[in-house]
Amino acid sequence: MSEIIITCDRCGKVINGIIDEFYLDKSIKLTGGFYDLTDNYWGQFARWEEERICDDCMHSDPKYISMYGDLIKRRVDPPVNE
Repeated sequence: MSEIIITCDRCGKVINGIIDEFYLDKSIKLTGGFYDLTDNYWGQFARWEEERICDDCMHSDPKYISMYGDLIKRRVDPPVNE
């Protein structure tokens, strides 16, 4: 796993992320702090000429929210143990 500094193609924020050069099936990169939109799956969320976007931009994308909204909410608002 390697550290990488990227600039978000959507908001311009500089992100200190991580990337794993190991490919699970020779096509999927593991990243942290950003999404690689050149990947076939994550590319469906890309706007024109975007290659990498930060977690914040992806998590506020309407299509992403419609598909993963419950997961985002659980991460932001973890259950409270009473």
